[in-house]
Amino acid sequence: MRNNYTKKELVAQLQQDLAEGESWHIEFKDYDHTQLNTKVADAWKDDLSHELAALASIGGKVYIGISDDGTVKGISGSHQVWQEKLFERAVGRIKPRINWKSYYFTDTTTGLILIRLDLLEGEPIYYVMSKPYIREGTRSKPAEPEEVKARFKEYFANREPLLPTELERSTNDNQEQSAVVSWIVTVLTNIMSSLNLYEEKAVNPQLNRVKIELESNRDSIESNLNKVKRAFGEKSNYYQELELISSEILAATKVIFVLDGGKSWAEWLSHLKKVHDASNKLLSTIRSDASVTIEGLNEQEEDVRDTTIRWLNALDEHRLNTFTYEANQYVHMLLRLHYQFWLVKEEPKANHYKELADEIEKLSWARTFADYRKIKEALPELQQKLNLPS
Repeated sequence: MRNNYTKKELVAQLQQDLAEGESWHIEFKDYDHTQLNTKVADAWKDDLSHELAALASIGGKVYIGISDDGTVKGISGSHQVWQEKLFERAVGRIKPRINWKSYYFTDTTTGLILIRLDLLEGEPIYYVMSKPYIREGTRSKPAEPEEVKARFKEYFANREPLLPTELERSTNDNQEQSAVVSWIVTVLTNIMSSLNLYEEKAVNPQLNRVKIELESNRDSIESNLNKVKRAFGEKSNYYQELELISSEILAATKVIFVLDGGKSWAEWLSHLKKVHDASNKLLSTIRSDASVTIEGLNEQEEDVRDTTIRWLNALDEHRLNTFTYEANQYVHMLLRLHYQFWLVKEEPKANHYKELADEIEKLSWARTFADYRKIKEALPELQQKLNLPS
């Protein structure tokens, strides 16, 4: 999900969402603005905070001014009043902080005004007044303890590279060095996956998601730098490059985007390029400096391919919209395969999975009906590419 949309794009996406109806990622609400100053609004605040908390862990949208059956009823009252009287109050009850944005637009089919709240996928679980909430089908509900555990397990499984790796260094080999290099491979793979094709995007990348992922990796680097220094020394490539990567991530995440003719955007990209180049350089050093083997790589490849094919097979014309929310998970899995095969010097397979990841990511930028048609048309070919021996 992107950060900015034109009114034309919002209307086009509304038609797609109305066709799909309420789902894992879409919720309709027909609140009445005349009740915003009454006690009814307190109940709405509770209701909306539950929906926002549940959707924030998977990504989604809430439309204000549409009934559960998909009837567009519209709203009255200003965007600012809704923001102050309901949205901000509902958001304030949710911990940790969610990434959200609201859009105020007119549905050209009915001439009625609506508000759309976008929730960017973030933490595995969000809490409302200390109670966890998850999305299940078309409803949001309190999560059971086992469901919370499962969500965290799934979240971290989808973000950790498919290691373990074994690295046999030619000189000065010891257990600590091997463990440190394996950790470096993990964090660099995470960074490179997050920055996939950032410099070539035709639209803005998902800034909040990228910032969260980069900040998480920077925290990991900062907490492990002493181990790197102890294992390899302060003057080693490993230590110096990781320090550079950490400082550039910090600089990137501090960029504030303003209307300055694209200067802040250029600054953001310049920091990302330095992070990308330094991470790539360090991965190349590891590849040439050590013999890397990855246990069970063929089995991992089969699992990723089967999982991705099942996902693509499950998409029909009424679920194409979910592609834009779910694609990132599969892009990350395919990119991990790319880096693993590249590390063990199986370039044809590495290139195959990189191309697939890039194609799926580009399709996930869908904004218009034409874009969703491209997704539908691309599904058979993607399935075929995943089925073919790479």
